[in-house]
Amino acid sequence: MSADKFLYFGCYQEAGHYLFESIEGHLRKVHNRPEFNFDGLLCPRDPKPYVAALTRLGGLGYSALAFWDYSVDSRGGSNSIFFAPSLVCSGETIAKGAERFFPEVWRRLPEFHFHASASAPAEQLYVPGQWRCPKCSFTLNQFNLNASDGSVTTRDEAGDKCPNCNSPLWRMTWRQDAMEMAERLANEVQLRRAAEERVKVLEAERGAA
Repeated sequence: MSADKFLYFGCYQEAGHYLFESIEGHLRKVHNRPEFNFDGLLCPRDPKPYVAALTRLGGLGYSALAFWDYSVDSRGGSNSIFFAPSLVCSGETIAKGAERFFPEVWRRLPEFHFHASASAPAEQLYVPGQWRCPKCSFTLNQFNLNASDGSVTTRDEAGDKCPNCNSPLWRMTWRQDAMEMAERLANEVQLRRAAEERVKVLEAERGAA
């Protein structure tokens, strides 16, 4: 990881969330990078501070370590995010990069812990080859056709964008996939019940005719 690509989003010396890069250990604001504005979106649902969750941002080619942070701004919703230019690095690796590239930010944290998801291997978190648009929910399944032996394998490389809204696609987690499947199943059950009720009505009308 290089310092010009490792990024920090959050408060620095005063309230207000901004994106920063590291120049020889000193923070400098980064402008015109709205794709890194995940203010409060990547932190754990539990409001406990300084517990970091790991998120893979496939469309950006980055991993993010996000946590509720009240070391500068004590108001609710204050958070910090460290971005690393890798989709396979561990939470521990990002934390070491944060300590190296943003020492002032790292030293001010009174404590720091990892959420359970930050230590899970990528294959346990993400559906192989499945990507999703965070805006319109478009889903893409990526595969490689290997000409040498005719086999088909999944492709987990970032870069594709949504054909509907041109947003970077994110990898889909097993949890997201399971929740969507459960939602589709519930909808199908409702449709079946509605159809069965309609059949009963039609049969009753035919019997009365």
